[in-house]
Order: sequence, then C-alpha cells, then structure tokens
Amino acid sequence: MADSSIFWLRVAAALYAMGLLHSMLAILKRRNDFYGFALGMFRVGVVLQGVALVELAMAEGRLPVENFYGSINVCAFLIALVFLFVDWRYHFASTSIALFPLVFLMTLVAGMRQPVSAWSDVRVRDAWLIVHIVLVLAGYAALLLTAVRLVRNDSGPSTKRSSVAEMLIVVVAPLVAPLLNEAVLAE
Repeated sequence: MADSSIFWLRVAAALYAMGLLHSMLAILKRRNDFYGFALGMFRVGVVLQGVALVELAMAEGRLPVENFYGSINVCAFLIALVFLFVDWRYHFASTSIALFPLVFLMTLVAGMRQPVSAWSDVRVRDAWLIVHIVLVLAGYAALLLTAVRLVRNDSGPSTKRSSVAEMLIVVVAPLVAPLLNEAVLAE
C-alpha cells in the first residue's frame, strides 16, 4: 500500500507542475491565460495528494509525520488546502504565483521518500534512460541557443523583454522535464 501512495504522490507532483508552468508564464509574460487549466490540475493534484496521505496513514496506522518527508508532505497538502479555500472564498488568484511552485517542490521532495522498485524489464529502463538523456541534452541545447540569440539580438528593450521571456520558457521546460521524469519513474 505504501508503494501506491508514493505513486499517487508523484502523480500529484506532476499535476502540480502545471501550476509551476503557470507561475513562470504569469511572471514572464504578465498574463493569466493558463490559470484556469493550472487551477484545475492543482485541484486534482490536491485530491491525489489527499489519497496518498490517507493510504500512507492507513498503512502506518497513524498520520505520517514522523520524518522529514512525511512532514513536508502534510505541510504541502495543508498549504494547498488553504490556497484552495482562499481562492474559493476571496478569489486571490495572484497568490498562485508563489504557492503553486512551493507546493510543487514540497510534494516533489515528499515523493522521493522511498525509491521506486527495480525495473522489471531492462529494455524499458534503457529506453527511459535514453529519453531522460535526450531531454537533458535538449535543455542544454536550448540554453545555448538562447544565449546565442540574446547576444545577437539588436532590437530595442521592449521587444527584447518579450523575446527573453519566450526563450526562458523554451529553456526551462526541457530542463524541468527530465527532473519530473527522474522523480516519477527513477530507479
């Protein structure tokens, strides 16, 4: 039962990543177009994190706060619940810019409580490793291309800011994807 609770916790972290993406878009582009989708994913993530907490509590016979990972899991869940209540009651969408990444990181750390069991098929493990390496290399290539484009960009400051924001999103997404990949299905 503890394995399935860790799985649900990692799925919740993957859903919270949409909130992280919303925060990056809101800061860099100054728009909230993605907020509705990110909030929906955040709500589903809260439900799955609650399921993980209940399963873990049932397996251990008590609330799982005896170590760092359990404590940070419960804290992330409580922060997420408080955010959802405040958003429902007062419609403070701007708090999501700070709280979405916080809850994502806390849940991601809590999901690393126990390692995933060994791969049953070596070919799947090898394919997953190749995907992981390709994503990391793509992230670094995007970072290099962004740096080159910034050096060559001769336009004014107003257009430079929006192009820098777009390039940062292109760079951060491939760098975060392997991290999520590693956290969800690492050996």
